[in-house]
Amino acid sequence: MTPATRFSRRTAIALLGSTVVAGSAVAGIAQRATAQTAPTFSAGKTAVVSAAQLNVRSTPSLSAPIVATLPLNTQVYLATGPVTADGYTWFRLQSPSAAGTSTFLGWAVTAFLAGVAAPPVQQEFAYGSTVSVTANLLNVRANPSTSAAIVATYAFGRTAKITGGPTVANGITWYAVDNVGWVAGQFLAKSGGTTPPPASGGFAVGTVVAVNVPSVNIRSGAGTSFPVNSTAAQGTQLTIAEGPVAASGYNWYRVTGGATGWVAGELVVQSGGTTPPPTSGGIAIGSTVRVTAQQVNVRSGAGTSFSVTTTASAGDTFTVYEGPVAANGYNWYRVSNLVGAWIASDFIAVSGSTTPPPAGGFSYGQRVTVTAGTLNVRANPTTSAAIISTYAYGRAATITGGPTVANGITWYAVDNLGWVSGQYLTA
Repeated sequence: MTPATRFSRRTAIALLGSTVVAGSAVAGIAQRATAQTAPTFSAGKTAVVSAAQLNVRSTPSLSAPIVATLPLNTQVYLATGPVTADGYTWFRLQSPSAAGTSTFLGWAVTAFLAGVAAPPVQQEFAYGSTVSVTANLLNVRANPSTSAAIVATYAFGRTAKITGGPTVANGITWYAVDNVGWVAGQFLAKSGGTTPPPASGGFAVGTVVAVNVPSVNIRSGAGTSFPVNSTAAQGTQLTIAEGPVAASGYNWYRVTGGATGWVAGELVVQSGGTTPPPTSGGIAIGSTVRVTAQQVNVRSGAGTSFSVTTTASAGDTFTVYEGPVAANGYNWYRVSNLVGAWIASDFIAVSGSTTPPPAGGFSYGQRVTVTAGTLNVRANPTTSAAIISTYAYGRAATITGGPTVANGITWYAVDNLGWVSGQYLTA
């Protein structure tokens, strides 16, 4: 063996790592380098170290500093690559447990890696099953990848329906939810499967119920993890609009009338058949009314005990969607399809049959597109209401309520989810 041959052998071992194949290390490197001209590796897959020791470098170069060495049979996750440099194919490595994070081991050549058969994806959540979010804020992405655009965010405790998956990418098992986008399955928990049928004694849609406890929380969603929109006192009448949904040990119903939101069915009792017609002299549903007082409070429920969500000034017009509900000596009406927006009839008067849509506005059921970089979706049509989701630029949505004006903004409900500012929508 010539000195030059000995030098080449030592140099190759020092630069790349020693092989476990008996004989010339240089021959082993050459054979592997030839075999890798058609790489079988790709980002997002797992590999195993096939050399006695593998050098991991700070950049994909034989001259880069060694930042780690990995022993034989160490499993690694191929995070980024391939990159060709110095005659070799390189991948940026991660520990499998860190896949999908910003923690990297460094760069190594594929000459000393072997492929690992990926285990079958375990389908933890079945198609159509209901899950709940366990993260404080969960990103919903356009595709199952950490680099995909965020199209929405789901708050802790929010329920969703599995509409696709599972699929594995970036070391993460992804599921599609609500036909909106993809989320990491590690931040989901089973939420009772699909919605069960009403239990014996449940309430049908349209049934009028009454609160049978001193006070009950009306929440923004079906479950105790959702924010409290308002409260309803004992005896308050509510109309069942949707449900039941099983969550947090209760059967939940979406209600309108004395309050709007979700209530636990165990805390109400049936008080009649369907919503009774307005009393004599009342205002018909669909009527346009105008404010006759200099300023009037718009409340979250039918009664002076409910919080003031906004105010309306003399001459402001609204459409009546529900009522009357008698409370605190007034007859209350819900106006302009607001989620919790009630006005006492003493301060409004009928001014027409229906409210014409504002110039350049959007109609119910119309498809619109978001023009803002990120558009906040709020629980109620006011800038002080809780943000329950965000919509990214270019996202399409369906108008499901509005318009109504508050804080100088014309608001629309979208996708039966929440309220957005109309100035950031286009047809």
